[in-house]
Amino acid sequence: MPDETVHAFHFDRPGYYQIRGLGGLHKSWFDHLEGLEISTTAWKNYPEVLQIDGWLADQIALVGLLD
Repeated sequence: MPDETVHAFHFDRPGYYQIRGLGGLHKSWFDHLEGLEISTTAWKNYPEVLQIDGWLADQIALVGLLD
């Protein structure tokens, strides 16, 4: 019998996130995203892809960022 893999998700702990989306982000948002790395790059056929990387306190903070 194969070994089972058990995944434990801890939604109330800090986590590193990488978020990508099409288009750019106006500089006025940068202050709201303090502590996160923000970059744009071309990817495949898309001329501008936004990427936000960094640590967030928990999934509540992730939801707030996405909202």
